[in-house]
Amino acid sequence: MPKVVIVSGTRPEVVKLTPVLQALRNIPTLTAEWHSTGQHREMLDQAEAVFGITPDADFDVMHPNQTPLDVVTRISKELEQHWSKDKPDFVVVQGDTATTFAAALTAFYMRIPVGHVEAGLRSYNPQEPFPEEAHRRMIGPLTTLHFPPTAMSQRNLVMEHFAPEDIHTVGNTVVDALLSIPDDPEFVVGDNVDPNKRLILVTAHRRENHQQLTDICKALKQIRDANDDVEIVFPVHLNPNVRKVTDAELKDEERIHLLDPMGYFDFVQLMRRAQLILTDSGGIQEEAPTYKIPTLVLRRQTERPEAVNAGMARLVGTDTKTIVDNANELLQNADSYDAMRKGENPFGDGLSGQRIAEIINDFLAKG
Repeated sequence: MPKVVIVSGTRPEVVKLTPVLQALRNIPTLTAEWHSTGQHREMLDQAEAVFGITPDADFDVMHPNQTPLDVVTRISKELEQHWSKDKPDFVVVQGDTATTFAAALTAFYMRIPVGHVEAGLRSYNPQEPFPEEAHRRMIGPLTTLHFPPTAMSQRNLVMEHFAPEDIHTVGNTVVDALLSIPDDPEFVVGDNVDPNKRLILVTAHRRENHQQLTDICKALKQIRDANDDVEIVFPVHLNPNVRKVTDAELKDEERIHLLDPMGYFDFVQLMRRAQLILTDSGGIQEEAPTYKIPTLVLRRQTERPEAVNAGMARLVGTDTKTIVDNANELLQNADSYDAMRKGENPFGDGLSGQRIAEIINDFLAKG
């Protein structure tokens, strides 16, 4: 019986690959395994617990003071050793992380077909996001079956001369995952967060934004000062470079709440309750349209322009004044706010995982 291995190392990979795993395990002619690299251990474990996933193999690759090259090399060596003893027939990766790149490269060297979920995203700037844009550009030639989420990402792959018959536009599996998570009416944002005020959710952790994080924090204080009826909630990434800035700028600020990283279930509950989102996260750009939450993207470029094109997100960068002006417009002008909520979700219908599993099954059945 053919064996498909899914490789995951970060929380977004768990979220977006779980629907694929579930769909593969519903096909009686296949076996499906989950291999975890442990790239982002704490947040990875939280997400796996939410979706009830127990890894079939866990490599725990992270050690102190590793460079990105150290991480890629270690993942590749661990996977090669394991797969040399128990070789899969197909490997599935997602996105653009070090885990994704290392797993695709290892499978390619071992002549194992690769399926790339969320293929074709491009900023066409190798420095932004760094190193993710370079990862996904390099993963393309290593891939057997490309699974772009949207027509735009499909067009990128066609323009790069990948064979059209190997490109399958399936939607984004994050929609599948979000639709599987129920609302929790008992969820409380925090003891000191006034539930009667409008909630602004903030996330900022991208490597290329570390130097600009102070400007983002200044913008949050100005938004707070201009709007008496808002509470700003900022789950802060574990990265010490991020925490150093947020603590210096925002700790103990009235109506600005710095939280520890949240499990995925709680984060989804928080996101559902937000009036406005400010983020540099690629995943949240995809998730927010499911709940029709206007989003300001704290980046100069995005490889996910679909939400911007649909009118549900704005690209505002990290300039303090630009962030403040856009946030205040949405918080103080109901017409502007409502216009952003009227767009159609460009990312899918909740059946992406099933489509991917069926395409992989057909590929393996043909031998």
